[in-house]
Amino acid sequence: MIERRPIMQRVADWLVFAGIMLFLLYVVLPSSLFLRVEEVTYTRDQMVIVRSTPFGQVTARWETEILPTDPDSPDCSASGTALYQPEPRDTVTLAVPTELQSCLDRDEPRVIRDRWTVLLLGLFPLRPTTHTEYHQCCKDDF
Repeated sequence: MIERRPIMQRVADWLVFAGIMLFLLYVVLPSSLFLRVEEVTYTRDQMVIVRSTPFGQVTARWETEILPTDPDSPDCSASGTALYQPEPRDTVTLAVPTELQSCLDRDEPRVIRDRWTVLLLGLFPLRPTTHTEYHQCCKDDF
């Protein structure tokens, strides 16, 4: 005779299985598989992102941090969620977020770190992809 388990036990088993599968997706699938960032360039009021979306449009969270090399200078950061769609020549020009403007205006060396986390099906975060760049100096470099 076949032993039947209670319905709640079966639901719990499926939830554990789903949790393990989501964890494996996070470990196995990087965001760079769906959103490939080649280059990020900052000017005084714009950022130009060269990126590709090999499997079509994706939703991703983005974070940008500007870390001055002078420990007495404050850091700047901004974040949000955006829809990334295929574009001609894979180049997008965006306005620099106001939270970052004060750090870009300073005349000092800095590290700019951009991070994207693709949300699979718009819900499940994958491993983030990071682009880090050191800027020696100054306003005239833009």
